[in-house]
Amino acid sequence: SRATALADALGCPTASDAAEAFARHDADVVIVATTTHTHTELVQASLSAGFHVFCEKPLGTLDQVCACYRLSRSRNRSLMVGFQRRFDPEFRELRRRLGSQSPQMLKLTSRDAPIPSRAYLATSGGIVRDCVVHDIDIANWMMGGEASHAVPERVSAASYTHHDDLTAWGEIEGLAVTMQYPHGNLALIDVSRTCCYGYDQRVEAFGPFGMAQLGNRLQSTVVQHTSDGTVVSNPLYSFPQRYPDAYRIELEHFADVVEGKAQCQVLEKQVVATEMICEAIEASLESGAFCDVRNVDA
Repeated sequence: SRATALADALGCPTASDAAEAFARHDADVVIVATTTHTHTELVQASLSAGFHVFCEKPLGTLDQVCACYRLSRSRNRSLMVGFQRRFDPEFRELRRRLGSQSPQMLKLTSRDAPIPSRAYLATSGGIVRDCVVHDIDIANWMMGGEASHAVPERVSAASYTHHDDLTAWGEIEGLAVTMQYPHGNLALIDVSRTCCYGYDQRVEAFGPFGMAQLGNRLQSTVVQHTSDGTVVSNPLYSFPQRYPDAYRIELEHFADVVEGKAQCQVLEKQVVATEMICEAIEASLESGAFCDVRNVDA
């Protein structure tokens, strides 16, 4: 009913399942933005039906990721996984300023607002693949130096849960991750499912070049100074408010890829590396120790 209401407002058709949509609509591309656990099946069905596919992360387990990319090659169709932060103008500007330099220390903060619903969390794939995966991708990108990406050699992770609902649902509330790259460079990631003051997304890169920071977008740029102190607005409410430009630029890039105007900037080997790092982080959460990341040709 929600799809029909939106379709009526936009003057476009709707379908109740993927097979019906494939049969009814003349299209080139399928965008998979459904519940996490349905991604792999819908991507494979779309590729098999002859469509190019853009899929929101995560694509699936490591075996599923590899299988999807093999299918895309066999069908000669483009497949891109959505890591929208790479296309955000401010993240891109930070990466541009780093240039060929790799930070010695990279700190990434991602604290979500509002707290997700129980229904969402039940199919989200867990905090590592649902949240931390974005920071992994950005860390590898920022650490890449002259290359497009770097891959850590080992990781460690620790977590906590204090929120009553998340405790009852068996979900992790907060997570701290350390990723050690070749030559000893470190990325530190802190992620939370809860944040009372808004959507907190920050990056700090430190090295011989000095320090570069990416701060939050705020609800207002107005700052008030009085004798009682200074009042600054909170960060934006959530990810739709923070990343509208990134989502648009990301899809424009994929359109260029499909039309042969650009090479896809999100590569298979990067998606594979990210999944391997997720596996290592989850292993570290279980063991409480550093865990090696499987060797990946990055």
